[in-house]
Amino acid sequence: MWKLCGDCPFDLVLGKPWFDEKNPQIDWPNNLITLQHDGKTIAFRADYHDQKHLKKNGLISAVEMEAELSSGNIVHFCVIKPIPEKYENYEYGSDGKNLERNGLEKHVDMLVDEFVDVFDPDLPLPVDREIEHEIELEPGASPVAQQMYRLSFEELAELKTQILDYLNRGFIRPSKSPYGAPILFVRKKSGALRMCVDYRGLNRITKKNRCPLPRIDDLLDKLAGAKYFTSLDLKSAYHQIKIKEEDIEKTAFRTPFGHFEFVVLPFGLCNAPATFQTLMNNVFRDELHQFVLCYLDDIMIFSKSLQAHIQHVRHVFEKLRKNKLFVNKEKCLFFQTKIAWLGYIISENGIKVDQSKISTILEWPVPKNTIDILSFLGFTGYYRKFIEKYSHIAAPMTELLKKDISFIWTPTQQQAFETLKSKLTTAPILILPSPDFPFEMYTDASDFAFGGVLMQDQGQGLKPVAFSSKKLSEAERKYDIYEKEALSQIHHLKLWRCYIQSAHRSTAYTDNNVLKYLQTQPRLSPRQARWMEVLSQFNVYVEYITGKANVVADALSRRPDFAMTVVFACQDSDWLLQLKESYKESPEAKKIIQLIQEKQSRDYVFDHGYIVRRTPENTQLYVPEGPLRKELVEEHHDSLLAGHFGVAKTAALLLRCYYWPQLQRDVRRGVQSCERCGASKSSNQKKAGLLQPLPTPTRRFEVITMDFVTSLPDVDNFNAIMIMVDKLTKRVFLAPTTDKVTAEEAATLFYRHVVRNQGVPSTIISDRGTQFTSIFWKSMIAQLGIKHKLSTAYHPQTDGQSEITVRIVVDMLRTLHQEYPNWVQILPAVEFAINNSKNVSTGKTPFFLCYGEEVPTPPTLNLQALAKLNPNQPSVDFAARTQIAIQEAQRMLAEAQRKQKYYADQGRRHLTFEEGDQVYISTADLPLKGPRKLAPKWFGPIPVVKKLSPLNYQVALPPIWRRRYPIFHVEKLKPFVQSTEFPNRYPARPPPDLEQGPDVFNVEKILDRRSTPWGRGFKVEYYVKWEGYPLCDSTWEPKSNFRDAGTEVKRMLREIDQQHDAT
Repeated sequence: MWKLCGDCPFDLVLGKPWFDEKNPQIDWPNNLITLQHDGKTIAFRADYHDQKHLKKNGLISAVEMEAELSSGNIVHFCVIKPIPEKYENYEYGSDGKNLERNGLEKHVDMLVDEFVDVFDPDLPLPVDREIEHEIELEPGASPVAQQMYRLSFEELAELKTQILDYLNRGFIRPSKSPYGAPILFVRKKSGALRMCVDYRGLNRITKKNRCPLPRIDDLLDKLAGAKYFTSLDLKSAYHQIKIKEEDIEKTAFRTPFGHFEFVVLPFGLCNAPATFQTLMNNVFRDELHQFVLCYLDDIMIFSKSLQAHIQHVRHVFEKLRKNKLFVNKEKCLFFQTKIAWLGYIISENGIKVDQSKISTILEWPVPKNTIDILSFLGFTGYYRKFIEKYSHIAAPMTELLKKDISFIWTPTQQQAFETLKSKLTTAPILILPSPDFPFEMYTDASDFAFGGVLMQDQGQGLKPVAFSSKKLSEAERKYDIYEKEALSQIHHLKLWRCYIQSAHRSTAYTDNNVLKYLQTQPRLSPRQARWMEVLSQFNVYVEYITGKANVVADALSRRPDFAMTVVFACQDSDWLLQLKESYKESPEAKKIIQLIQEKQSRDYVFDHGYIVRRTPENTQLYVPEGPLRKELVEEHHDSLLAGHFGVAKTAALLLRCYYWPQLQRDVRRGVQSCERCGASKSSNQKKAGLLQPLPTPTRRFEVITMDFVTSLPDVDNFNAIMIMVDKLTKRVFLAPTTDKVTAEEAATLFYRHVVRNQGVPSTIISDRGTQFTSIFWKSMIAQLGIKHKLSTAYHPQTDGQSEITVRIVVDMLRTLHQEYPNWVQILPAVEFAINNSKNVSTGKTPFFLCYGEEVPTPPTLNLQALAKLNPNQPSVDFAARTQIAIQEAQRMLAEAQRKQKYYADQGRRHLTFEEGDQVYISTADLPLKGPRKLAPKWFGPIPVVKKLSPLNYQVALPPIWRRRYPIFHVEKLKPFVQSTEFPNRYPARPPPDLEQGPDVFNVEKILDRRSTPWGRGFKVEYYVKWEGYPLCDSTWEPKSNFRDAGTEVKRMLREIDQQHDAT
């Protein structure tokens, strides 16, 4: 049963023209037909014939047909085809409201079948049209011919195939043109190769066509009230337009198989979009703005009813068929009630902003720390002048940035966060684009994402049109910084094509000159060629801006949720802002920036506004002269995990991430002026006796040396450390123990720390301690097949490696003892610092020799990803890299042993002082209170009062040591290096306690009180800040210590008691 209506898809309905002309009224039950004829009403009854009375007509022969045609009579033809099976029982509604989606899909199939020629998969040569592409050159321009690019065997084979295909289809022809552009290939997502012609030279001398594109707001206005939409995409659109005959020679390109020129419009010519828009305007001149809109190759068909829409779509296909234009079915959308077009979502309910324009703002993750807050506020603050009461709205978030305020995210902060996002994504901040004003596009890229913002000034200042950010894929993260920046710009040009192409001028701002670089690059990689092909479609000027000015795009490219999963701790945002600001005040930094901008610097590049130095080994931040250098030296020498190491190790730690000229000099000054090191470190004086070095191991953990540090303060039932060191990598293992450790306990520690993780060594070297000479120990190593070597009695230098490690460990614990009295607690940090520091003998850190790479460290900036910027850095696998490092370590160990033997055999050094010199005095002969292991080895600085002889000096001892003899041998003195360059150092320590009597310390402030269980009651203690000492030296003191305190101290005690009693 058919319900005939205007949307019937069949070519012919028998009798339909007569019904259209007479428009009869039919009374079906009575077989009565009434109609108007010559002004009269005529009624007649139709005869009903049963099917059995109908004459069965057979087919006529060709001879009969020829006779009929020759008779002169009018002959009517009617070709009747059976209804396709898929259209049986198909119903057509007058308004389309009762049609289900499967009905619409069937209707699409009918259209495709009807206009199958419009979907021709084999694109033919374009027909002759009025509109052809012209290439008008600038006055005085000469033909451009460039050398061919080298191609791989795969590319040569593909080139031959594509040239033959283009020749067979007539798209190209052999050429004798003086022009000649090179070709190269880009790889599609499918993996196939696509031939591209590098027309940059031709585009530079071509006059630009200023044909205006339609206003987007005008196009959107025409869609008001429409309910049904269909969008069409033309297949290889440019290839459907011919090149004007006299301009064909200008498209010539050179290949190893000959010289050819394009007959059809190729991709990559600068005026192609203008030509194509002109063609669309001509083809659909009568339908434009009635039910068709064209924006380049995007055709939109819109209607208020389904019945009308079917007619409109068929009409458009008829136009396409008439003009021999072909459609790509895979990219078309038919009979939609909601559709995305030109950056907007269109439906019968109206036009909405495409969520993709603002999703990057709406999906911004909730800040988890102060750095996230700074990033978000830095982004939103750029638009603060357009947001009423911005400071008031943001106040709950800025409150968390204050010093000494804990980071606690409450509903108040969440409301402020959501309000700012809402303000940014609604008027008057987000505006509709207008082609009457130029667009400004800002883009940036980070190591893990890129972002951009499209802006326009319509008379009220720059406001955003759209935002975008995208996480980089694993492959894209491997691009160098130039390609990441180019990828960001090309992505956003394509994303906002409909806006940027509609304006006469658009400007792309970036803190990297990569697009200008690509436009002048003599040769392009396939990836760069693909980007330049996109760029050639836009009339865009590329301008450089500083990283600081590019704040919005920079923030979008660094959204916290886009960050890589594995990251390392970095400097705080304030420090990084200070670094950027310091460039402005530094003549040296300005000079480097100028060299970078002029592309005359081989060592430095810009990365997100920072000056970065690239070396074959790593990538480093450049730090200009000023206080930041001093802060970094302090941080990489004085902090707990830095370990108060010497010049070489501190400099090596800094050079992992930072660089500046004379860094070694600044580190030397910082280390030599460190009073904590001066008072705590052992002397490196060489002793007499020739050195007999041990053979160098051939593999890691082949030889392990062992020793003990004893007489440490009792902490958690421990008072000793077992030290185990791999002789090749210098990897150190530290295990807390007691000075009464048994052989069985020592074996357990050895197995737990070394054997379990590294396997069984071939040799163990130790002293003659009872643990290592017992029957149990000898039995154990015999079963494991380990060779045991014991050092000579009273000459521990046989195991020099362990002795050096013992000294380093004790020096570090002594240096940190004032701040961290619980040495067991910080022992893992000490072990980490030693294994993370560059060993003088091997030239590498123990961690690097074990794992083949450096491990992340809190004091350093995350520049591991930036290291990938260096295109010269070798790409070797872990095993090869580690093997190279081991071989280099073995060579350096042998060289270090040679030098060590030479210097160890030298005599004592000469040392002299003058009156007034500042010196340290040795505490070796002073009766210090408590265990000596972690007591300072030196005290000072104090002045030399008098030089009694070349070997004896009188010094000015502190008043509390008035009973001590003030004459010291030069061996007991060492010079103090004074420096005012490092203001954040701890103040000088007061002199240590001596056994001669109790010393009195001045109380500066009582900070807190506590009660702890003690016997059957409680013990009251007060937390005391001592005058002249840093806060970290504050201690808990029992109440009994304050019996003889003065009036002021007792007043402070009463105040702290009252505070606690009140709570």
